[in-house]
Amino acid sequence: MKKFYLHITIIILFCNSLYSQWAPIGAKWTYTMTFNMSNNIDTFVIRSVGDTSIQGHLCKILQKNTGLCDLRPIKEFMYEDSGKVFFYDNSRNIFQMLYDFNGNIGDSTVIYPGDYPSTDYISTTIDSISSININSHILKKLYVHCSSSSLNWIPSNSGVVIENIGDTYYMFPWLFGGCDAQWARPLRCYEDAVVGAYNFNTAPSCDYTLLVGINETNNPLKIAIFPNPASEQINLETNIDNSFNYNIYNIFGHLEITGTSQTNMISISTSSLSNGIYNVVIDIEGKTTINNFIVLR
Repeated sequence: MKKFYLHITIIILFCNSLYSQWAPIGAKWTYTMTFNMSNNIDTFVIRSVGDTSIQGHLCKILQKNTGLCDLRPIKEFMYEDSGKVFFYDNSRNIFQMLYDFNGNIGDSTVIYPGDYPSTDYISTTIDSISSININSHILKKLYVHCSSSSLNWIPSNSGVVIENIGDTYYMFPWLFGGCDAQWARPLRCYEDAVVGAYNFNTAPSCDYTLLVGINETNNPLKIAIFPNPASEQINLETNIDNSFNYNIYNIFGHLEITGTSQTNMISISTSSLSNGIYNVVIDIEGKTTINNFIVLR
């Protein structure tokens, strides 16, 4: 009889550990990826591919399919301890706490980003707490806001962090303002063997890609956006001497500003926009370009 009860206890503990595990092997995050130097849209993928030990911690190895403007390595090493998720900072040879799902309203976590020691930091504060049902798994949902000590490090300010999944904008809550390459945001889909697959409906599909202007090589439409980051206004200027229509969307695809310029350049007030990243879609006689800019005050 004692052996029977011991067997049942082990099963229960295993199940509880399994359901609270961060990044089980095979877990996959799929994000939208855009490029500053072109108008293309692609996918950015992170996969949990194995285990390793660092400083006595059993870490998951997270493999990215390319690098990004967050100055993070292609491989991440992360572990969870009692609802707290940590990532390895190889520039300081320490682990930093990325998420705390035990936090209460008003609690903040501070991260020192980058690939070099500095005083720059990103602070994430919990505004409210709720839950989300994903395939019959009830996961904690944190509504947060971010702030930064430096203009070089730009908080993502996504606003939503989900237990076992992370930030619905991007896994790390910052971008590097000095980088002029590709950006990943927002999260499209997540899947693992425990919670299953979930689509956040931020793109037409998990594997959606777009190559803009493929038939326009003789006269490609280009746009200059300045200043970027912007505070109270941005200027849009095209290389085609004509009027154009413009639509500005937030990272979740909601239309924020729309209008028409009568020349190839226009100044637009951004005073109604919150801090964050926005996509601007320009259309001139059937030619379309998509680019992004940042509002930061």
